[in-house]
Amino acid sequence: MSQRATPPSPSPEAAAAAPLAARVDPDRLVSGYDARHHHLELRRAGRDLAGSVDAWALDAVRAWAAREGLHARLEAVVARPAVVTRAGGLRAGPSAAASTVSEVRLGEPVEVLAEEGGWRKVRTGPDRYLGWMPGERLTAAAPEATHAVTLLRSHAYAAPRVQGTVLARLAWGDRLRVREEGAAFHEVLLPDGRTGFVPAPALTPTGEVPLASPLESWRPFLET
Repeated sequence: MSQRATPPSPSPEAAAAAPLAARVDPDRLVSGYDARHHHLELRRAGRDLAGSVDAWALDAVRAWAAREGLHARLEAVVARPAVVTRAGGLRAGPSAAASTVSEVRLGEPVEVLAEEGGWRKVRTGPDRYLGWMPGERLTAAAPEATHAVTLLRSHAYAAPRVQGTVLARLAWGDRLRVREEGAAFHEVLLPDGRTGFVPAPALTPTGEVPLASPLESWRPFLET
């Protein structure tokens, strides 16, 4: 007579994660929800619902939970301002293996919405996109930017010469604080607090960056 195999017991780690293991898809919970811009992190186990959401959606999610007979433990997310110290991609999840959903530029202001390990979920300042990036690339005490990089590529050097050590590779849209202007190089304060020197033609005061049509703006990027 054959015996039915007994399924293995879950590990202590899996058992501890079980109460919040099931993610809830918020697409149908909140009118106007857009995963690219709106933070709704919800997890459900049985009749329990927990998570954090943007403040504007909190009442709607609570109302949905009440209709479903769920016990809701929800928090309105409190965004913390930060500045990007190194440009890079924004990931769909807290992992270097996750797909890239957008990017951030050096000196760009963002809002930190959540943390998971060494990763931070942020919302970008200009276009309000959500994504994950390493926390080590953020600072809460960056100097206010005064200039933007308006060449496709440039560098911040440790000394005012192109033979100097490269402190940072720069690209169009990066933002820096100029401490002192020079004929050939501007002395700048990088978002991470280091002092560097950037070729003067690469920088334009943020208030003087010309507005152009999309076609004119995109033309320099042909074949890059």
